[in-house]
Amino acid sequence: MANGKLLNLCYFFIFMTLSSISCENILSEKIIDSRCNESLILYQTALSNRSTWAIRMLDAQGKLGPGLLDGSKRLIGSYDECVNLHVASSGSVDSFDGLYCSVQVVFNITDDILLSYSNKTTFVTELCVPSTCAPSDIEIHLLKTQTATEARTLYCEGSNSKALDASEIIIICIFVLLGFSIILGTFLDAWFRTRGEKAIKKRAKILVSFSLYTNTLKIMNTHQKNSNINCINGLKVLAMIFIVLGHTYNFQLMMIPTVNPQSIQRGIKELWFQAFLNFSPWVDTFFLTSGILMVFTSLRTFQLIHLKYKENGNTIIIIGRFMIRCVSLVARRYWRLTPAVGFMICLYIISARFSSGPNWAFMENYVSNSCKRLWWRNLLYVTNFFPGDMCMGHTWYICCEFQFYIFGLLLITYLSSSFVVIGILLVIISLITSLISTAVVAFLTSSSPTWLAVEPNGTESPALILYIWPFFRIGPYLIGMIVGYFMAEGVELRLSKRKNAISWMICLLILLSITFASYRWTNGDPASIPESTAYATFHRTVWAICWAFIIWSCHSGHSPLVDRILSWKAFIPLSRITYQCYLIHLLFIYIHESSNRTAFAFSHYNMFILFAGYLTISYTFAYISAICFEYPFANLELVLFPKRRTPEVTQTAQPVGSTNPGFVGSMIFDKEEQIESTPKVC
Repeated sequence: MANGKLLNLCYFFIFMTLSSISCENILSEKIIDSRCNESLILYQTALSNRSTWAIRMLDAQGKLGPGLLDGSKRLIGSYDECVNLHVASSGSVDSFDGLYCSVQVVFNITDDILLSYSNKTTFVTELCVPSTCAPSDIEIHLLKTQTATEARTLYCEGSNSKALDASEIIIICIFVLLGFSIILGTFLDAWFRTRGEKAIKKRAKILVSFSLYTNTLKIMNTHQKNSNINCINGLKVLAMIFIVLGHTYNFQLMMIPTVNPQSIQRGIKELWFQAFLNFSPWVDTFFLTSGILMVFTSLRTFQLIHLKYKENGNTIIIIGRFMIRCVSLVARRYWRLTPAVGFMICLYIISARFSSGPNWAFMENYVSNSCKRLWWRNLLYVTNFFPGDMCMGHTWYICCEFQFYIFGLLLITYLSSSFVVIGILLVIISLITSLISTAVVAFLTSSSPTWLAVEPNGTESPALILYIWPFFRIGPYLIGMIVGYFMAEGVELRLSKRKNAISWMICLLILLSITFASYRWTNGDPASIPESTAYATFHRTVWAICWAFIIWSCHSGHSPLVDRILSWKAFIPLSRITYQCYLIHLLFIYIHESSNRTAFAFSHYNMFILFAGYLTISYTFAYISAICFEYPFANLELVLFPKRRTPEVTQTAQPVGSTNPGFVGSMIFDKEEQIESTPKVC
């Protein structure tokens, strides 16, 4: 008897379409729009007459698929079959197209077998309805079944093409102009090279700045000085791999319906899976390396300013010189970061034109339209202060890193002076203040310890402000500044092999503990408020301290094997385009998941295949973006604002092991100047 009830319920789901209700009853109540009613009556009549278009509309309705008892509660239809329908006008009924709608429905289910597998009765069904019907019409129609107690239309997708708006036309014109500049610059560069000449005139240099050949050579150049912190190249690529992997799990399982949801919950309880699930600390690895390189590449410049004006003794002149230098550095960093961000904003705005799919409303509303409204926040690097409504939400990292850079310039003025102790104290005070602020907010909001790629049942995400506001994320950057100072001053770790090995073991154990701490929380033992507060407060800073030791140990020659691996020359080109890879990788994830037509069978193997595809295509397009946007504008800076040579000073004024001052964009423009990398991002 129970099996018969379940079979009847499945039968109801399979044939739960708009034709299953008496349209005459609805029409008599005058609840639904008359045009929608007329279309539904025509649909019901055509279905009774076995008309091809009506059968295709019925076939496009969402149907019960496998995995119901495993938690699958999405009835997927045929998107393409629906939106490609066109019904000609018939008598007084206007012509209409197929409209593919996703509706969340709560059913009054009392079947004991079904409820024993799932306590929830909320389903998402995808319906193919006439385009003359509004979302409210669909909801009213479903409620007339007397089986559905609630109905809410999530989104509707049709085949209607929209005309290009002004912003899209402007972007297309910019891309055309840029493409013309790249083609012309590449041909001009080739012409100069075949003649054995170099561009001399400014106009020629500007065009050659866009040369694909020259910019590719700069990316592929694997020459680096021994004094550079070369192990950071491999670390950046490793962090980027884990970030793409975490985002793959996060968005794939959040946006695409799965036929086996219970397998996901079982999967996240596995111990080894925590390495991918708890991926967010890798962001702090980038903050750490940014802090190290900021001081390591800039300390000598500020020391030269102190040395140059030390004999003058005029405090006002020294302060003015520092202010000018800081402003110029901030302007230069803005110039280096912004072209790539602007390019991605343009791509996000026109991304709604790239494809279509059942969930394409996400691309239009969250991805495209949000950037049409809020692009200016990204260009001002303040989008992380607006967590509720963001364009390119993942650029919160770049905003934080830019803000840290400005704050770091204030601290480095002391670190480069004779008041080094004051500078270090300011860094420590800032770190303690950040930790206290994080603890207070984490405790008051009772947030979960950290952000997981897939949250277990009943677990809420942590307070978003703890994740993206700079006050709570600056800890690893400050750790990097301290370590970068000592490395720039040539201070090496003086450890015996035994102490170095013990330190390595301690750091690795701490890193593993931070990563696998989520194992207990995902297995039905959520963290208490004190535990959550302690983890949220300290785990990022402790993570940064451990990686700081590893970097310092490699650079000091105590870990030659690890240093050789992380300093592998193949990592150099990849590390140079990591910034672009970070910016662009989520767009490919969004496009794939918004255009997906079918349910996804979760397995770690399938997820790995998706991850490998996302990583490969992201780095491929990162290279294209770098040679078309980042590098050309970095070249233009050198053409339009030539760098003045810094006067030579005595050896005592130059920190041991320092490099020539550099900033963003890890590009080698000539044999004497290295320009350090753009944000190492998460």
